[in-house]
Amino acid sequence: MANSNASTTSTSSSSSSSTYPNTATGHSSTPLEAKTYLRRPIQKDHKNILKRLFKKDPSPLPAQVRWIANELGIEKNKVKVWFQNQRAQLKRRQNVIALRPSKSI
Repeated sequence: MANSNASTTSTSSSSSSSTYPNTATGHSSTPLEAKTYLRRPIQKDHKNILKRLFKKDPSPLPAQVRWIANELGIEKNKVKVWFQNQRAQLKRRQNVIALRPSKSI
């Protein structure tokens, strides 16, 4: 009886060790656990460049996004999302202006 207990204990401890995070990669081995993402804001000088580029073309092509990301040394996805967010902000601002009642004198 003690023998069967020892075998179940050893198998359960080995299976539970597979759910611990992998210290080499920092990721958990279970697919349900969320990955952590360290948010790093875009530097002011990069943001100024992006704003100038946005004024010229608010919807750059994927090749242009790659080129901008390479030139600035930031992730392509970060540049893509920045442009998406700027377009959404612009659209919201335009909708707010359009919805304001006009003042009649």
